[in-house]
Amino acid sequence: MDRIVQDILNLDDETKKLRDRYEEILKKEKFEGLQKVQQLEKELMASYEKEAQKLYENYIEEKSKLIPQIAQQEYLKYGSTANLNEKYKKLKTRLLDDIWESILTIEE
Repeated sequence: MDRIVQDILNLDDETKKLRDRYEEILKKEKFEGLQKVQQLEKELMASYEKEAQKLYENYIEEKSKLIPQIAQQEYLKYGSTANLNEKYKKLKTRLLDDIWESILTIEE
């Protein structure tokens, strides 16, 4: 009977050792799994950053191409107005001279 009790106690000790070893392996696997997840997250973030940087550079490049076009449109819009103002100023004096001349000639 003592032998059976001793065998049961030995089995219980072995079971406890196996359970402890199993839990240790699970902890190790869980830790390695977490490290793998963290590594994958870092790689994913790096790929997102690269993609975002590429999109940003493409956006800047597109807008840089548009700037000369916008500047040309602004020049045509406002530059033409400035040219019209200059032409008006030149013609204004001549127009006023002609009007005064016609007024003075009518009175004579």
